[in-house]
Amino acid sequence: MIAGRYTDPGISASRFTTRARPGYQRLLADIAARALDVLVLWEPSRGSRELAGWSHLIGECRRAGVKIYITAGHTLYDPAGGRDERSLGEDGADAAHESAKTSRRCPRAAVSHAGIGRPHGLAPYGYLRRYDEVTRELAGQEPDPATAPVVARIITRVAGGEPVEAVTRDLNEREVPSPRGSRWTHATVRWICTNVTYIGKRKHNGGPLLDGDWPPVSPGPAFAGTFWAGVALLPAPSRKVTRPGRARWLLSLVAECAECGGDIAAREQRGTMRYTCRARGCAYAPMAEIDRQVEGLVIARLSREDAYAGLAAADDSAVLAGRAEAGRLRGVLAGYKADAIAEKITRADFAEIAAGLQSRIGAADAAAVTAAVPLALRGLLTPGADIGARWEALGIPARKDVLRTLFERITISPAATRKRGAPFDPGRVALTWRQP
Repeated sequence: MIAGRYTDPGISASRFTTRARPGYQRLLADIAARALDVLVLWEPSRGSRELAGWSHLIGECRRAGVKIYITAGHTLYDPAGGRDERSLGEDGADAAHESAKTSRRCPRAAVSHAGIGRPHGLAPYGYLRRYDEVTRELAGQEPDPATAPVVARIITRVAGGEPVEAVTRDLNEREVPSPRGSRWTHATVRWICTNVTYIGKRKHNGGPLLDGDWPPVSPGPAFAGTFWAGVALLPAPSRKVTRPGRARWLLSLVAECAECGGDIAAREQRGTMRYTCRARGCAYAPMAEIDRQVEGLVIARLSREDAYAGLAAADDSAVLAGRAEAGRLRGVLAGYKADAIAEKITRADFAEIAAGLQSRIGAADAAAVTAAVPLALRGLLTPGADIGARWEALGIPARKDVLRTLFERITISPAATRKRGAPFDPGRVALTWRQP
């Protein structure tokens, strides 16, 4: 009769583990309660890969009169017998030694894989792994036709200004399968948007980015720029919202009160939406009229033939310079990589050179991203586009990002008179353009 089964799936039995083994603790409790006659193990390492832990298990079995049967060798041991106890001890020492060797091999393998750009760990959502049919060794990693478009769309939407919470809610409403098959969460969407795996890069021990030997999750040279635009956008302190993912009003937390400098927020008063000074109530004004005024100025400005040149001239030189420097450094790195393959330089020398170059490449990429015009604004400035229609197609969060790019400051002043029914004075809205 089987008294119980004891498993700890995915939890190591070695001294290097940091996780508790509830199944193993239950086993020890049942042995102490004398609920077992024979403990059946596939091999000694299934009991423990730690010498002290294995010795403790043998001692508990000896005290409770429990025999140990090892199925790999079809052998029944009696820990109360001196010879059997010694044999079990030797087997445990071998298991501990193998565990220590494995622990040393794993970091070396990880470093080796990082140096040649091989993927490490489990295949991320959006990718599939290919294995050699004979050796079963990893042959490569490629975008999954079913989930790669989901990943690409998530990254593009967030880079375009949509809040992570709004994207998460939409994925769940459309019942798009998540990486774990359950509901999408804010953390999962954000993880996808910041995971450099999706642009063909990898990290190792907190060092600089390394080139991977797999393609980006979405083809085309522009996708990497979209990814970095999203990364830069996520932590932006200027993106203040009262409830993440619920941005509904154009100038809320974008405009300021001209009187006290406090944030302007949206409020409903007598059935009409108004912008009001959130801090002290210094100013309030009709939302619809102010939105029309500001949006009209934006569309008129962006409809000019020189719109792109005027807005991006100061920044594009820095963008191009950053990208050019990153490209040059990648060429240098490729040369050293070829030398390493040809054994003209040692592996250690290549690793040191690669680390330094990757750090400089990362800095150049970051400089290009920082200087870039926001993705939403570039979309508006597509040559020949109907700016008005494109503006209407943008979500409110993306429109807010455009306003922050175009204007240094937007302020709303208190009314000269609070007489009910007085016409709205457009002069109460002051806008300071970033570019002339």
